[in-house]
Amino acid sequence: HFLYNTLDTIQWMAQDHGADDIVQVVSALTSLFRIALSKGKEMIPVSDELEHVRSYLIIQKARYEDKFDFSLSVEEEVLPLMVLKLTLQPLVENAIYHGIKERRGHGAVRVEALRRNESLVFRVIDDGVGMSAAKLASIRGLLCQSPLESSERDGYGICNVNERIQLSFGKRYGLRFESIPGRGTTVEMLHPVVSAED
Repeated sequence: HFLYNTLDTIQWMAQDHGADDIVQVVSALTSLFRIALSKGKEMIPVSDELEHVRSYLIIQKARYEDKFDFSLSVEEEVLPLMVLKLTLQPLVENAIYHGIKERRGHGAVRVEALRRNESLVFRVIDDGVGMSAAKLASIRGLLCQSPLESSERDGYGICNVNERIQLSFGKRYGLRFESIPGRGTTVEMLHPVVSAED
């Protein structure tokens, strides 16, 4: 409660001073914390997971002073479905740090959420530097390992997400990577369709 009350006070003070940019970042940070905690629940509604990612993107956009734009494209029907929490944010973080940050000029990150048959599909698409064929093969190889076996610290986040999904739902789900050097990277996350009643 102390953290939320403090953030609320900062937001109120910023509002009082007409600092709309600070209000937006503090509001995003409050949302980020609230959803990350989620009362200890492991599964949360897709709407909350997307709000968490949107909050993260607002903070990063402010931090990088408009180095990139972002968009979310979401099919309405997936919003009430359930998803393992905090699975999208590491993918977006990678898109920014390894794709957008390394490119020259302004970039873009797009997050998509849709239903394809009995799968919930999320895509994180960036127009960053992309990956060489060797790097792409290395990333795909990392996904076959446990995060504890991985010697590449950069791959820990994606390995962790992939392993959490596969331990919960089986090997047919998890992460898929596509990348073109100089054009960008697409990460697809396959997750089963889980309704709130399940």
